[in-house]
Amino acid sequence: MKFVTRYIAVYVVMVAIFAATLSIVYFVGISESDWWISGSCILFLIFLDHMTTLWVLRNGGRESNPLARFVQRRYGDTATSLSMMAGSFAFVGFFWRIIPDEVCWAMVAAYTIVPINNLLVVRKIWKRKEI
Repeated sequence: MKFVTRYIAVYVVMVAIFAATLSIVYFVGISESDWWISGSCILFLIFLDHMTTLWVLRNGGRESNPLARFVQRRYGDTATSLSMMAGSFAFVGFFWRIIPDEVCWAMVAAYTIVPINNLLVVRKIWKRKEI
C-alpha cells in the first residue's frame, strides 16, 4: 500500500506541474499558436510513459519496443528510459514549433495510447500480485 500511495503522489505532482504549465501559458497569453500547449501535453505524456515503463520493467514486465529492448540489454532500464525521454524532450524543444499545429495535436492524440497501455499493464501486474 505504501508503494501505491507513493505513485499516486507522483501522479498528483505531475498533474499539478502540467496544470501549472498550462495556466502559465494561458496567462502569458501566447496567441501566435498553441504549440506551447501541445508541447506541454506531449512532454507530460512522455514523462508518464517513462514513469509507467520503469514501474512495469521493475515489476516483471518486459519492453515491447524492439529498439528499446536492444538498448536496455546493453545499458539497463533506467539509462534507456532516461535517454529516450531526453531525446524526445530535445525533439520537442527543437522542432515542435515548426511543425503545423494539426500534426502536433495528432501526435499528442496518438501518443496518448502509450501511457494508457502502460497503465493497463500496471493494473494487470497488480492483479497478478494480489492473487
